[in-house]
Amino acid sequence: MNDNDDKYLKAIEKLATGYEYEETQTLIEETTTGTKKKVIRYKKHMAPNFQAATYLLKRKNAQNFKNTVQSDEKIHNETPKNVQKFKVERFWKDLNAWKLLLKN
Repeated sequence: MNDNDDKYLKAIEKLATGYEYEETQTLIEETTTGTKKKVIRYKKHMAPNFQAATYLLKRKNAQNFKNTVQSDEKIHNETPKNVQKFKVERFWKDLNAWKLLLKN
């Protein structure tokens, strides 16, 4: 893996786990005595990105987090009640795999 690959992987990890960043806003106000400049800084939080987390799970922990394409094909042959149950089971499996990734 080269330096660019490592850089992109770190960026995807940052997206997958969420991060904080600072945003600034500059206000300029004209008064009778002159111009006032006020800079306001905000701390914002970017929520975790589920697609980035899914990509990392598939890349780093492939044996426990298999591609869901086969699972989606299985859904088409099920009744609506079974589909909902299947989606819930898959959600919990994905969530547990995500927790495992975040521990490492």
